[in-house]
Amino acid sequence: MSAWASLDAWVVTGELAPAVAGALRGRWGHPASGKVRRSIVLRRGTVPPSPLQGQDTPGLPNDLRVRAQGDEVWIGPALHLRVWDGGTEITVASDGRDVPEAAWTLALAEAHRAGGWLALHAAVLTPAPGQEERGVALSGPSGAGKSTAALRWAHAGGRLAAEDQSWVWPETGRAVGLDRWLRSSEEGVRRFAPEWLARAEGLDAYGKLRLPLTSPGAEVPLAALLVFGLPPQPSAPERVRALWEATGVPLSALGRRRGAAGVAALLERLPIRGVTRENVLEATRQALQPLSLPES
Repeated sequence: MSAWASLDAWVVTGELAPAVAGALRGRWGHPASGKVRRSIVLRRGTVPPSPLQGQDTPGLPNDLRVRAQGDEVWIGPALHLRVWDGGTEITVASDGRDVPEAAWTLALAEAHRAGGWLALHAAVLTPAPGQEERGVALSGPSGAGKSTAALRWAHAGGRLAAEDQSWVWPETGRAVGLDRWLRSSEEGVRRFAPEWLARAEGLDAYGKLRLPLTSPGAEVPLAALLVFGLPPQPSAPERVRALWEATGVPLSALGRRRGAAGVAALLERLPIRGVTRENVLEATRQALQPLSLPES
């Protein structure tokens, strides 16, 4: 039996092909601090028929059809999720080798959303070693400049805890990065962080260099969410919209309830500001300034 921790969940993958279980652990196997509170069990079995009536989820990768009804989710023909307080059961119609990566990503992401975590499609930048452990999440639409900003930050001596996949516990604002690599074109690396070329570990499926992050799996309290394309001081509706756009769409009823509660909790504690390519590094430095203590 294969079992490992992902955030605050114990994941059991014993009925999957070893290569599939290993790949899932490599992608999702970063535990959070604190107690394990729930379980995610992947079992091989018969996927129940999807309902004739239910909510289809449009705009997913590779034309992957997702249907949800209550706290059950069907992802493609091979995966079925059932979520509840304290756990998730994922039924797989095979040993998992024929399930596309996008389907696994949706399944594990929904399991964590139902557990109360907020996904942030954001790079997480942290200070150089020896400084206070805090992080800044950097989000925005595809192509806005997150990877370039991350390379520039690394070149300046900062560290990277996530490129695009981080998870936040809303009540504390602590984020855990679930990426292992920063992906960038060779031209971008040569321009913004040439010393990182020697770190490359091959290419991803899109021909970009895979650069190992300096702090993969690090858990840090977030000092701010900086968003490309927002005004410097966004309005309350703009902050709400930016956070929802960064966290993605929950699939199950429980995931939607937990997501709404998480967004509300995080909005109360996390500053959200707009940045540009020109000022993003300075805004990051300002957000990571040590907290000032009141005079005694």
